[in-house]
Amino acid sequence: MDPALNCSTECGATGCSLPPGGHSQEAWRILHQICSLNWSGLEQQPLSPVLCAVVWTLLSCGILLALFFLLFTLRFRNNRIVKMSSPNLNVLTLCGSVLTYSSGFLFAIEERPSTVIQARIWTLCIGSSLVFGPILGKTWRLYRVFTQRVPDKRVIIRDIQLMGLVALLILVDILVLAVWGLTDPVQCAKSISAVVKVVERDVSYSLSQLHSCSSLHSDVWIILLSVLKGSLLLYGTQGTWGRSDQ
Repeated sequence: MDPALNCSTECGATGCSLPPGGHSQEAWRILHQICSLNWSGLEQQPLSPVLCAVVWTLLSCGILLALFFLLFTLRFRNNRIVKMSSPNLNVLTLCGSVLTYSSGFLFAIEERPSTVIQARIWTLCIGSSLVFGPILGKTWRLYRVFTQRVPDKRVIIRDIQLMGLVALLILVDILVLAVWGLTDPVQCAKSISAVVKVVERDVSYSLSQLHSCSSLHSDVWIILLSVLKGSLLLYGTQGTWGRSDQ
């Protein structure tokens, strides 16, 4: 069987070849017709406008609600009831909520350069740490206060200590994301394929393009981040519920 014939010089692009047995004059004629097509006219199928409107509305409502509670917390942070809820940690949680909701808008961008992909990952990871870190910290502080076995000894865990733990979580996220970006950066590629269907004397063409962005070991990095986030949530939930039963 004859090997596939490389015809990249005819198309002016790499990866162009004729299958074995297709080296006839008719095949070359069809090849020239494909190469003369207007590839730049290919348009990416947009997202559903209704779906985008619903998702953007929900994300906008979430951001506005988080900003409202943020302004409320800053305005009444000296109030006795608000002060009991640790307003400093609440501010971190609300800022993380805004970042997490903002990452949803980045996922809706149809043009996906590598910078947008990186921005999605950074905002989602850091936002989730800012959301769950203060909540788990306050839960752990309540556990320590109410499970103190020495009645005369008062347990004092200040907000600055819990904020330091949150900063440590964010530092771990930044370290992992920075190593990912430097050693295995995200790269975007666009591939275009053509399918020719010949029925008697009629020739039809089907053009399609695929735009993908990924790194060489993206699965490994995603699993690593998922394990870090999952371990944090598992420790907070299991540790709190398991110890409260004792």
